[in-house]
Amino acid sequence: MIEAGLTQLGYEDGEMLTGTYPVINLAVGQGDADYSAVYWKPLQDQFFAQAGGDDKSLLAGPLYTGAIAAADPHTRRIR
Repeated sequence: MIEAGLTQLGYEDGEMLTGTYPVINLAVGQGDADYSAVYWKPLQDQFFAQAGGDDKSLLAGPLYTGAIAAADPHTRRIR
């Protein structure tokens, strides 16, 4: 959804990058990625700070509220 909105605003469609949360924060902080729509506050605050914090990136969210983060991105729902 975010990429579609940026394309409508005139930005070029770029390659989607994937990685662990520390790597994602570092990539944005170093300019290797333009944005990330993944940020769990306060769980990723340390990664954000170590990647340069507010001096390197802007936290512009939240994109959603009331969500629950899973400890493992491959966690399955238990019935």
